[in-house]
Amino acid sequence: MDDHTADAVAGGFDESVAKAVNEVWAQPNPTLAEMQNQPVATAEGLLRTFRFNNLPSTQIGQAHAEMGGALAHPSPDMPARRYVAWWEVRNQRMAANIRASFADREIDRSRMSCGRIRLRLSHWCRS
Repeated sequence: MDDHTADAVAGGFDESVAKAVNEVWAQPNPTLAEMQNQPVATAEGLLRTFRFNNLPSTQIGQAHAEMGGALAHPSPDMPARRYVAWWEVRNQRMAANIRASFADREIDRSRMSCGRIRLRLSHWCRS
């Protein structure tokens, strides 16, 4: 289901995009810090980590830090916004692939497990 045809959008990325995105990632991110401090050494800890990482509050916190940080990055050429554009194109194509998989039949529900993009994909697939 992962759709890397959107990688063509990233094909023109230059060093300014990498520099801007790395600057965004270097900013303090409490959600990411909490994600990294989750226990993963045991099966129970790993399950707890999976559940924590998929909480709406965790997903939203990470999106605000990464995508919000990229959109607000103070560079005159706005290279970090190109990263956001690539990410959105990729997500929309994945949502389209999911929707196409059940377009010819009526179903009430589908299950998605896509990591941090799950909330966004769920929204697009409902529309």
